[in-house]
Amino acid sequence: MDKTMIKIQAVKFNRSRSNLIAVVVFTVVNLLALTFNYDFAFLFSAFVPQLLLIFLEEISVAAGLIAGLIGTSVYFICYLLSKRWRSFILVALILFLLDALIMLGVMVLTGEYTEFLLNVLFHAWIIFYLISGTFAWVRLIDVTPAALKEIQEEVAEDEQKEELSSAIDAITQSDEDNDEQSM
Repeated sequence: MDKTMIKIQAVKFNRSRSNLIAVVVFTVVNLLALTFNYDFAFLFSAFVPQLLLIFLEEISVAAGLIAGLIGTSVYFICYLLSKRWRSFILVALILFLLDALIMLGVMVLTGEYTEFLLNVLFHAWIIFYLISGTFAWVRLIDVTPAALKEIQEEVAEDEQKEELSSAIDAITQSDEDNDEQSM
């Protein structure tokens, strides 16, 4: 596999991991919002940890929160381990597929189709990226960790340069617009 293809696969794998950590963060925020009875929730999150919180909250709020955080920590562990052992992206995919199936089961049992529609779409989004990351991992199996690390660092630097360049372009464009308006 040439260096360009390795970069493409590395970007796909990194995006998959980024989406996984976003799920972890938003799920933790949702768990805290549920615990403190705030009236909002992020859709970009895992369903089962929140379900655990809701059911175990009847016993104890602390027990529900702890169970929800433990459920969320499984995804976080997959995120952390996938950096060194890329196969953990597959584990995260399997867990998130189970999460989606449980959510669909609850949707059918409760008959609340419209309430779950956006959740289903966001689960599909995450599943897509986890599948993409899994395929990237499979394609990168023959690449040595040292070579992949070097390429991932290049990709990260390229992305940072690209973001910086677009930010500078936006600033200069707004300065030019202000100069034209003042004339």
